[in-house]
Amino acid sequence: MAQNEIGYAYLEGLNDVPVDYALAREWLQLAAAAGDELAPANLARIHLQGLGVPQSDSQAEALLRTSVVRGYRPAMCNLATYLERRQGDIAEIGRLRTEAARLDRPCEESELIEGL
Repeated sequence: MAQNEIGYAYLEGLNDVPVDYALAREWLQLAAAAGDELAPANLARIHLQGLGVPQSDSQAEALLRTSVVRGYRPAMCNLATYLERRQGDIAEIGRLRTEAARLDRPCEESELIEGL
């Protein structure tokens, strides 16, 4: 969706767009509300890293779960890693990794949100 792409451009400062976390969050929230599968994962990064908002692990986890439900494979990898590092449910971690591999390929370190 275009809204996610605009939000991501503000998040990363791409295409001559200045980094602006508030505008990134606004655009990503619009995309998430419209059902975009990537936008909640991008919002999770904002909350996990505290980019223009108070840092919130619980909000990041909830947003990753939304992205997982929508079928976004990298969110599955990120949620599995998040749960692993917090000694979460081993069965859930296994299901997430298995589903990610079934959809495309096994999880890769390069897909993980920094600071996860």
